Amino acid sequence: MQSLRDQYAQLLDRAEEAGSAGLEALTRGQVWQQSLERRYGELVTLMLNTCMPLAYAIYKGPILVPCAITLGDCPQVFPAWDRGLPWDSTPYGQSHGKLHKDYRRSPKDHSLLPDQIYLKETHHPQGHTWAIAKSYAEASALVAKLQDHWGPLD
Repeated sequence: MQSLRDQYAQLLDRAEEAGSAGLEALTRGQVWQQSLERRYGELVTLMLNTCMPLAYAIYKGPILVPCAITLGDCPQVFPAWDRGLPWDSTPYGQSHGKLHKDYRRSPKDHSLLPDQIYLKETHHPQGHTWAIAKSYAEASALVAKLQDHWGPLD
């Protein structure tokens, strides 16, 4: 019972921060996340573009799910759709090939995201970087730090 009370208190805090529209978006996003996990298994990684509010969730397969990002006092990252697309059939997968493991880390003295794991965009002229998160909550926390300070990590 205490756990339920704690969860309810957290929900009330979130409702106050995000407002009713934000809470509805958060709830819908959580329903989509659960649906995606039932269909594809657990989230493998979430790629968050550090230069603009853009993110993709990647599930096993690899299956890519475009994400929506809300900005403001309570930033959130959540699935934009309730299904995924095979990585190879997406424009992103076709232009960047197979997922690779060429991960880097931002400098330990980086002002916003110290020691953050990221991928460097090799096919983009501006050299965008993609922060790697392991959950939607972690990606939302990264967006909160990047808000109004978008840019490459290197």
